[in-house]
Amino acid sequence: MANYLILFYTKSGNTKKMANAIYEGIKNTELGASDFNLDLYNISDNNIVMHELENYDCIIVGAPIHYGKLASPMNDFLESSFENNISLEDKIGGCFTSYGVDIQGAELAILSLVQFFLEQGMIVPGINKEEAFGQIIAGTPDDEILSKCREYGQKIAHLTKSICT
Repeated sequence: MANYLILFYTKSGNTKKMANAIYEGIKNTELGASDFNLDLYNISDNNIVMHELENYDCIIVGAPIHYGKLASPMNDFLESSFENNISLEDKIGGCFTSYGVDIQGAELAILSLVQFFLEQGMIVPGINKEEAFGQIIAGTPDDEILSKCREYGQKIAHLTKSICT
């Protein structure tokens, strides 16, 4: 049984739209499979307990970029996993980000998520040559971006299924 978590923080709602599209991609890939779990949590809702992260096989993290850095609520949440001795070793990690109009720092922000995954001993797949480690968008995601997010969810689901079964 594969357990998926999409964990996100949003301010404008753009990151949530991306998270929902990734959710759809995973759900459509797992269609017909009776033994999978797929959760979608906004950290602003305070409905996830840090130790629950260890129960997931795949954790996909999304947050906006503020001033070239990952939004501090998500950054603080992830950093607290080290303080709480959370073990995420050998789990699949995926990431996505959004930003307003200033692209500066977008790649560094996504690399900070990749660095978190690697420091935790997680497996981080690339997407393709253009997007490398995760989806990065400016402004409101359009149909093309949401389609790419669904494809990303499908790719992560295929990888997770191949490792977890």
